[in-house]
Parts: sequence; structure tokens; C-alpha cells
Amino acid sequence: WYTDAIDIENPNWMTPFAEVKGVLLRYEIVQHGLRMRMDATTVKAGKVDPHLFEQAGDHQEVSPDVMRQEMAEVIGSFTM
Repeated sequence: WYTDAIDIENPNWMTPFAEVKGVLLRYEIVQHGLRMRMDATTVKAGKVDPHLFEQAGDHQEVSPDVMRQEMAEVIGSFTM
């Protein structure tokens, strides 16, 4: 599910749903053997405080490849 009523240019560039031109409201994805379902439960119009997206001083930025490798190691340590 998606909407094109929210004006964001190329909102899904970082997802497997990059070809969808609207903002995703529901999707499922399987990563690292885990199925995840994301659902928008509400949408509120208004401005967003840009400070919410500032990187905290004690965080380190990593590339997507490094993140995928780290996640694979963490998920691989789970036992069933």
C-alpha cells in the first residue's frame, strides 16, 4: 500500500520498492531470514523538526554494506 498524496521526491530510493513512486504505507520484506511487516497506523500533516534527524555525537556512521554484514552476524548468533 502506498499514497501519492504525500509530496516526497523518490521516497523509496533505499528500499527494494524503489520503483514505487508514492510513500509506502504497508510493506513486507525478508532480510537475514526474518520477515518484517511495516504498517503506517497514522499520518499527520505538518512540519518535522529537523533536529530529529541529527546524528548523535556518540554514534558512528557506517556504509550499508558494513551494516548488512553486522546484521548478518547478529542474526546468525540467534538460536531457535
